[in-house]
Parts: sequence; structure tokens; C-alpha cells
Amino acid sequence: MAQTYKESGAQWLHIVDLDAAAGIGCNKEIILDLIKSIDIKVQVCGGINNAQILNRLFDAGCDRVNIGSAALNNPTWCESF
Repeated sequence: MAQTYKESGAQWLHIVDLDAAAGIGCNKEIILDLIKSIDIKVQVCGGINNAQILNRLFDAGCDRVNIGSAALNNPTWCESF
């Protein structure tokens, strides 16, 4: 599907890990593979609540990360960046 968006002219892909956001799972490995395989800018959100996840996303080539509830639940962590 991401490739179809790219071929249709999309310049950005927004990915939300709803399972991670809800605390019922995690799709980060799939998301990391997708980021590495697509040649457009990628923004990710959902369940990003620690430096390990954040760094893995950026290391894979993620261009933007939206930190939602982690900013409310742990503002000190967010301020450290």
C-alpha cells in the first residue's frame, strides 16, 4: 500500500501503531521494515514512549516522530531531547 501511495505522488507516509498506542501490542518491527523499504518521507506515531524505540525509528530512516501521551505522562523524558 505504501508503494501505491508513493506511485500516486505521495511525498509523506504517516504511520500509526494503534496497537502500541493502546498498549495491546507492538508493530514496530513491521514499521521499521516499511521505513527501510520505501523511498518517501515517513512520520510515525503510536506507542513511542522510550529512547530505544525513538532511536530505532530514526536509525531506520524515519523523518518525523509524533510523541503523544508520552509527552503528557513523562514530560521530563521529552525535555531531554
